[in-house]
Amino acid sequence: MELASSQKLLARLYTDSVLQRRFYADPVTVGAGFGLSEPDSKELANLPQEYVRNFTKELRRDRLQKVTHELPLSHQLMGREFGDAFREYLLKSPPPTDQLPWKDALRFVDFFPTYLKKHSVTSNWAFDLLRFEAARLHAIWEDRAIQLFWSRFRIRKLVRLLRAKSAPQQASAIPSFSIIMVSSRPEGIRAIGL
Repeated sequence: MELASSQKLLARLYTDSVLQRRFYADPVTVGAGFGLSEPDSKELANLPQEYVRNFTKELRRDRLQKVTHELPLSHQLMGREFGDAFREYLLKSPPPTDQLPWKDALRFVDFFPTYLKKHSVTSNWAFDLLRFEAARLHAIWEDRAIQLFWSRFRIRKLVRLLRAKSAPQQASAIPSFSIIMVSSRPEGIRAIGL
């Protein structure tokens, strides 16, 4: 068995449900696309499909947990909607080429407007909060001392309410807009505007 080709195919099978279904429907054709011979493709197809599905679910659960760690306030605010949006992101986005959870979180934030177009999200400030947390990630991980962020809502007030576990249900409770400077320093958030 061509080890490198089979490893490449296995990695894709574990992260791509569509490819997984195609492979088990026609392993020889899909395997050939990855440089595998017919016998090697058939041998790989002997791997139980249920095992591959369960492993895929575990990988996705792990990614959700890591992204939740990177975007804790958004997860807290959105609750189940966060998980629903992330599952759709997993299905519609290519598998990550890196294993950095903060980059996966940034790609999820970039995907979120696509999710918003198709679904009504309870918290109409959810995207602004996601963007705020993305700015924080840029400041921390890209070694940017300062990251400017603007919002239609008072994010600092929303963050305080979330930390106190009393976020309002309507954005009208926190109107106006804010410009926030996010710093990679321990003190974190500094407001420089309204």
